[in-house]
Amino acid sequence: MITQLVLNLFRRILFIFIINIILISANQNPCHPIEKSFSELDGSSQVCQCSLSNDVSQNLSNKIWIGCTNQKMPAIFRALFSLNDTQIDHLHVWNALINILPKDMFSKIKLDKLTIEDSSVGIIRKEAFSNVENTLKELSLRNNIMKSIDEKIFLNLASLKYLDLSGNKLSQLKSSHFSKLVNLETLLLDNNQINSLDDGIFNSLTKLKTLTISNNRLKKITKDVFKNLQNLESLNLQNNFIESIDDEAFSYLLSLKHLDISNNRIGKLKITHLPQLEILFLSNNLFEQIEDINLQNLSNLNTLHLENNKISKISNEDFKFLKKSQKLYSLILDGNNISWIDCFAFEPIKLSLTVLSLQKNKIASFSCSSTNDPSPSNIYLDRSVFELLTSLKKLFLSYNSINSINEGDLNGLFSLQELNLDHNRIIKISRVFDNLNISNLIAVDISENKWECICEQEWIGSWLSSIGQANTPSGTLGCLIGKCENIPQQQNNKNNLEIIKKEENNNLIYWIRLIACILAISAIFFLIIAGYVYVQENRLIPLLQFSSSDTVQLIPSSKNKTTIFSFANPLNKNSKFNNNEEEENNFNNYFHHHCLFRLKLEKLLLLKKKRVIRRVKKKRKLLDFVRNEEDE
Repeated sequence: MITQLVLNLFRRILFIFIINIILISANQNPCHPIEKSFSELDGSSQVCQCSLSNDVSQNLSNKIWIGCTNQKMPAIFRALFSLNDTQIDHLHVWNALINILPKDMFSKIKLDKLTIEDSSVGIIRKEAFSNVENTLKELSLRNNIMKSIDEKIFLNLASLKYLDLSGNKLSQLKSSHFSKLVNLETLLLDNNQINSLDDGIFNSLTKLKTLTISNNRLKKITKDVFKNLQNLESLNLQNNFIESIDDEAFSYLLSLKHLDISNNRIGKLKITHLPQLEILFLSNNLFEQIEDINLQNLSNLNTLHLENNKISKISNEDFKFLKKSQKLYSLILDGNNISWIDCFAFEPIKLSLTVLSLQKNKIASFSCSSTNDPSPSNIYLDRSVFELLTSLKKLFLSYNSINSINEGDLNGLFSLQELNLDHNRIIKISRVFDNLNISNLIAVDISENKWECICEQEWIGSWLSSIGQANTPSGTLGCLIGKCENIPQQQNNKNNLEIIKKEENNNLIYWIRLIACILAISAIFFLIIAGYVYVQENRLIPLLQFSSSDTVQLIPSSKNKTTIFSFANPLNKNSKFNNNEEEENNFNNYFHHHCLFRLKLEKLLLLKKKRVIRRVKKKRKLLDFVRNEEDE
């Protein structure tokens, strides 16, 4: 009994203790007074929200985050003005309506990071950041509608390390905009309308490490644009209209590691003395030959992108400029017009190259000529363009025009792990895979080719089975999975003949069906034409309509003295008959013959009408029959 009382007492004390801890924690939550200030403002709903950030990776444990969205500027201004010198780590305003950022907007708070995005900000007043100039380290104004910025806006933001002005409508910037940002490390200017950069515009940004000016309207880069940026590590100039770059434009960038000038209109380029450069993007430009690219003394270069240019040939001399780039392991040449590669083209980088991509070109063969004459007599030799690449691990040759792989074409590729030969025109292949180290293979794709379906290729199916999960086809393998495995040679030969005969029969049936279809269509076409012509030639002839005047015209008048009969026209009211018997008989005979003629004429016309109607009915039935046949 005593033990039970002690346990109950202990539970009550523990419960009270936990409640007190919760209450104390609630009272110490820094968001509570902020939320209280927001709730006391006039309005039906709370304008902004407060929460604590617990991102340990960013060292933001228990840092205050305030978010304001779907509000107008006056409401946000009142909410922020209700705070009293509150220390806030991050103020995030998005999808709001703030056309003008007024002065004293942040006069009641202290900020480390400020983000105002997608809020239609067009104008920033000079003293908008007056109270946060000593504490603000990150400022993001992306995706607004600013066309210009006052030169004094960032004048006192000496602590700023990150500035994002991307996604606006800025067309011109001056060095005075950045003159006081001496601690800035990241500057993002992409997706604007900047059409030129003055020499020395970034002179004061000596600590800058990342600069992005992509998706603008730049046409040229002059010599001193990047002067004093000796600490810059990443430069992105892609998706502009750049046609020319001064030979010395990058000479100041001694710390540059990443350079992207892809998707421009550059036809010639010279880059020298960038000792730290590791990755270079030159894709989607107008280079017609590799010798238009002069890269000197790039000792740390490891990745070079040249895809989607207009390069048609790789000669022995083209990559000599990479002789000092002994760390180059990845070379991407996809989407060019390459149809010829000299035997020793890759010799300067043979020891370091591990990834080579030549997809979507016009390569027809691995074989090469030791001469500079790519004529048909020199193409199919024993030497392979990849023979020297003993360190190569990944070879991508998809979407080319390769029609055969000869013995020795893959010699020397002892380290190969991935091989893509899909979507080519390969008909047959020698036993070239026997020299590959199966234990190293990770992925092999030889699908979507025009394989010759004979048992000579049956070894490929066995080899694909032997590599197991490394067989990764992206499409159909056709007849590569052999039907001739584990069958004696005589049976194989018999099967070969049967397969060939079956294919010939299938081809014959195909051609017979095709010719029959063509003849049927031609017959229907001629029947339609014949019917149309027949209908046009035998249209219904309208029956003649007789009037009483026809008889009058057929019987000559008494006034005409040259007529055969001398009697007057009996149908003429003004005519006078005499009693001469001979004239009366002549008249009767004439009238009788005339009536008989009229009757015969009407019978002939009626008969003609019936015949025409019968013919029309027959033609209509024939046309209906032809239409029914066509519908079926």
